[in-house]
Amino acid sequence: MKNFTRRQFLGVSAGLAAAATVAMPGRISAQNVNDRVNMAVIGCGVRGGQDMNGFERTCQNIDFIGFADPDLGRAKNTGRKHPNAAFVTDFRKLLEDDNLNAVVVTTPDHWHCLAAILAMQAGKDVYVEKPLAHTPWEGRQVVNAARKYDKICQMGAQQFSDAIQPQIKDFVHKDKALGEMKSVAVNHYSIRQPIGKRETPLPIPAGIDYDMWLGPAQDLPLYRNNFHYDWHWMWNTGTGEMGNWGVHVLGDAVNNTLNTMVYPKSIMGGGARLFYNDAGETPNLHFVYFETANVPIVLGLSTVPSAPGAKNAGKYVGASSGYVIYCEGGQLRGQRGSAVAVDNDGKVIRSFKGTSGDGTHQKNFMDAVRAHDRSILNLEIEKAYYFATWCNLANIAFLAGKPNMKEIVGAYNVTLGETMLSPQMVIDPETGRFVGDGMDFANSLLKREYRKGFEVPDLS
Repeated sequence: MKNFTRRQFLGVSAGLAAAATVAMPGRISAQNVNDRVNMAVIGCGVRGGQDMNGFERTCQNIDFIGFADPDLGRAKNTGRKHPNAAFVTDFRKLLEDDNLNAVVVTTPDHWHCLAAILAMQAGKDVYVEKPLAHTPWEGRQVVNAARKYDKICQMGAQQFSDAIQPQIKDFVHKDKALGEMKSVAVNHYSIRQPIGKRETPLPIPAGIDYDMWLGPAQDLPLYRNNFHYDWHWMWNTGTGEMGNWGVHVLGDAVNNTLNTMVYPKSIMGGGARLFYNDAGETPNLHFVYFETANVPIVLGLSTVPSAPGAKNAGKYVGASSGYVIYCEGGQLRGQRGSAVAVDNDGKVIRSFKGTSGDGTHQKNFMDAVRAHDRSILNLEIEKAYYFATWCNLANIAFLAGKPNMKEIVGAYNVTLGETMLSPQMVIDPETGRFVGDGMDFANSLLKREYRKGFEVPDLS
């Protein structure tokens, strides 16, 4: 066992056996708050530590007994308050422990689904961070795994456990306090710096199990400056700002507007990676139009300054990271932790004040684990799958787009990179696949090619 000795494994298991009541591998006795729930963190970056703190702050009788990260130093740092835990580079070793009940998956995006599925196959309940999936196909396999193995699985988009969410839904749908909905605008405007561009591939930092870090992703040279975090902006391992923040703001808007789990009817999107001559591949300006059965939803993401030297990323209505539901009688302007309804003259009709949902969301997961009841989850994995898939489809629309406006902007001596725009792409409501002529390439992006030995299983 690499970085995980037999003495460590047996010592941890023996110590926990005395403290845990285990009805079956990975399963605790239902509805008993005194049962100790043994957990592990898979992927020990910043968010892994934040999720762990959220569980410890709000949940009784839990123990973190394992920490896994291909960078063992990160695992030990996240678990520094738990010196008797197991620290490994290969999380699959942790899954061998029958005393382990649940895992928190906070890996890079390309590992989310396979890690979650392997954990459920091993009998563990799973809290998996957003954006759930690298592609729609593998996200569906996580749902299938939760059903096949009868496990509790929730996605970590914490605002879904904010108490104002049902209040907003009732206000818009039940009370119809602003009249009929007309359209929805979603935005996230926040400046990010370029990630650099090397002449030669980035050396893999010492001490990292790179084969494990790659997992399902392809072994491609890295030309960015930093190894950690900036994987977000590479298609091989990340989902860009759409999967990073788009899943939060778009998930809120879709949830409070449609109030159901569906694919969009059609989608059109575009954007570019502007101004930064860096190694990043995902767009830093991304715009998407979603056709729905209710109202059109338009999303805009920008992580570049609105002008050279500017301190903001552009103009917007409402919050810099949020959504606006335009209605006959006014607007509902929402963001994480709050919302305000105004009439057509701008007069405030009602204010909503909540929290980020952090901590509450983790406790909601733990309550469902103890009761073994997925119906009480605020973001059960099938519901999460649809919200995450809207973001996956938005990325596909960008990738399936064609160069646009290059000649026009070139005439003004402005370098925009490759500005892309997709056609209007119709989606089959049953399968989530694109239909019509010319959609072969777009449909090929619904599933990725996996590296040998790290394939996501087909559980359909």
